[in-house]
Amino acid sequence: MVSHKKEVDPTVKLLLQIFPEEFIWKTARETGAFKRERKIDSVI
Repeated sequence: MVSHKKEVDPTVKLLLQIFPEEFIWKTARETGAFKRERKIDSVI
């Protein structure tokens, strides 16, 4: 059986421990880090 579960980069895990999710989303919006939001939350 093949697992399609993606590994989360250790750097991303660390950033999520340091900064609140709201701060990450707000900063991403303000800096133009993405062009559109999807229905699936990309923050892990």
